[in-house]
Amino acid sequence: MVKGQVLLKLGGIDSRNQGQELAGSFLYLPFEERVKLPEGHYFVDDLKTCTVLTTNGEAVGELVEIWHLPSNDVFLVQGPDQKTIMVPALKEIIKTIDLQKRLIIVEEWGIVR
Repeated sequence: MVKGQVLLKLGGIDSRNQGQELAGSFLYLPFEERVKLPEGHYFVDDLKTCTVLTTNGEAVGELVEIWHLPSNDVFLVQGPDQKTIMVPALKEIIKTIDLQKRLIIVEEWGIVR
């Protein structure tokens, strides 16, 4: 990192001018080449569309977005009534994340409706 910027060297791009032509472009990585994250860490795209339930089994909705805030991440869940529900992504509130079942279990008291 240099002054908050990521430096990246791409094959075949050997000058600053060639690199500038790619400014604003997207960089894609094949799914199979993603790094393996430590246990308890997840890619945002893996969490999106997971069903969110409370520990009591109440359906909260579907995870649609994650806000990365200074204090902690916040899961934005679209409820059955199409209202957005906020769930702070804290260990005390997020009890289980099961990517195979596409399910996130949260404490009822942690939900901001």
